[in-house]
Amino acid sequence: MQARYLISFVLILTSCTAAQIPTEGPTTTMSPTMVEAQKPPTSTPTITPTRTPTPLPAVLSGTSVSIPTAAISIDNISHVHQLAKWESGEQSIPVDSLAFSPDNTWLLSGLDDGNIQVWRVSNGSLEHTLVGDGIHATSIAFSPDGTRLAVGSWPFSVKLWSWTLEGLGTQIRSITNDADGPPVAFSPDGKWLVTMYPGNLGYRNGSDGAKERFWASSLLGDSTTFAFSPDGAIIAVGTNGGKVHLVQVSDQKVLDTLVGNPSKIDSLVFSSDGTKIAAGFFDGSIKVWSMPGGMLELSLDAIGPNPQCYSCYVPVSFSPDSTLLAGGSVDERIRIWRVSDGTLMQTLTGHTKAIRSLTFSSDGIFLSSGSDDGTVRLWGVGP
Repeated sequence: MQARYLISFVLILTSCTAAQIPTEGPTTTMSPTMVEAQKPPTSTPTITPTRTPTPLPAVLSGTSVSIPTAAISIDNISHVHQLAKWESGEQSIPVDSLAFSPDNTWLLSGLDDGNIQVWRVSNGSLEHTLVGDGIHATSIAFSPDGTRLAVGSWPFSVKLWSWTLEGLGTQIRSITNDADGPPVAFSPDGKWLVTMYPGNLGYRNGSDGAKERFWASSLLGDSTTFAFSPDGAIIAVGTNGGKVHLVQVSDQKVLDTLVGNPSKIDSLVFSSDGTKIAAGFFDGSIKVWSMPGGMLELSLDAIGPNPQCYSCYVPVSFSPDSTLLAGGSVDERIRIWRVSDGTLMQTLTGHTKAIRSLTFSSDGIFLSSGSDDGTVRLWGVGP
């Protein structure tokens, strides 16, 4: 299945490259070009009517959750186990992406058919399904204040929704063009909603999604994913060639380039204290660098010793206290390492196919995982 997706991505990327997507003004080989809002984007974003969320039958609701009283930590890692298992549907649709709401009331799962499921964490109730574009919902992001939800679907779709304490509000903007796509992320201050297409980073207004500027650079030509530093000063951009470019947000200056290995970067994340950055590679490896400085500190195997993997999902996520790093893999396991020295602390089993997505809740109570087996699972401290 992974090979089929990789072939599809290569065909689409080849088609887009042949079309020579226009940028605003010339760029030199290594110099970034800033383009202001008054110049027209590749195509005009459109506002679409609000869609009413579609409740799913109760039979698809997941198991209820016994909320742990302690966050996952080094001290209790041996007591972490599966707390709940939620099914994406009767056809076991692969789960591409996951995101907790900032207050951890909701967990959203993006599916391989483009739809997004909205789960209430406290009782495992599947309360809404957001109808997608019929393509992979590979990226989900909440604004820091929890009032906005952005969904990126591969290859060229971004939708922005309002969000309330009771869940989904209304659709604010639907963007479908050849210069915006997943992944998507809000800046830590909520000012920007940033989108990516190879060769471009698009900066949109975090409130209404209106395009304000974009950055075009040859450095981004093979970009695959990105992540904000906790203070919002830096965007780390991962590439097909295994490099991580550290870009200063204020002026788009490239501060440093971290070299991993010659394999596509599948995932990229900063630790919450900003002292580490981790990348998961398609060859099944994980690299961890210190920040600032960019010194390589850890080289980990996401699928055990001597991995034989050339096109693997390797999602990574730091615990909120920055002491643990979780990594998923095609061998159906979740491994959790101690960040200080790379010691493998725990291996979680239960999924029956490759793990595509992985994220901790902001309070550290839960670790959630999504898989090709069509399930979302919650892990936490138990007896």
